[in-house]
Amino acid sequence: MIETIARLKGRAAGRVADRLATEDDVGARKTLNNILVMMGKEIIPELLEGLSDARWYVARNTVRILGEIGESNGVEDALRSSLAHKDPRVRKETVRALSMIKGPETINLIKSVLDDSDSSVIELAVVSLGLLGDEGSVQDLIDLVEERADSGAGREAVRALGRIGSRKAVAYLIRNLEKRGWFLGKRDDELKVICVSALADAGTPDAVRALEAGLSSSRDAVRNACEDELRRIKHE
Repeated sequence: MIETIARLKGRAAGRVADRLATEDDVGARKTLNNILVMMGKEIIPELLEGLSDARWYVARNTVRILGEIGESNGVEDALRSSLAHKDPRVRKETVRALSMIKGPETINLIKSVLDDSDSSVIELAVVSLGLLGDEGSVQDLIDLVEERADSGAGREAVRALGRIGSRKAVAYLIRNLEKRGWFLGKRDDELKVICVSALADAGTPDAVRALEAGLSSSRDAVRNACEDELRRIKHE
């Protein structure tokens, strides 16, 4: 039945989308969502109309479906407006969708929300940049750490640098692990422990050497973290 409806594509897309907008049952919504995804890129022009719907959840659902379809042509530009949507839930879904689409403008569009008014949007954007592994994002992430180290976004930026693992990212992480001060007290240790984990994720020879040097740290938390991460690397 689902496949039959999906094959109707443009002839049924509007009705399925309308039903999705009013359906209360979670299971039914998932089924309707999957039907629209199965219809594929042929229904994208019709889906794009949902981005301007006054109901935030309709816009969010539309963005999610576009992301799962995964077509970038004509979609990335349309999603610019969703990145500026008044509801942060739509903006977050747009970041997720862009990460799935992975088009030519994905990185720049995600970077554009690094100064978003909602911290959860920034954190998701930072995580996405790390998972996408774009070396061109390293300086943006470093700047974010420097400006907002003692925040969720700053901590995620440290982790993202480890996931990218470029020479510049690793060098920055090593400098922050080795220097005496970043912040004072326990917060300093927390950030350095995250830095240790990020270096382990990078896994480069320089990163591993920095972790080995960290075994002689005067800080218990840092020393123990280095020991744990080196053990993890050895058994991977």
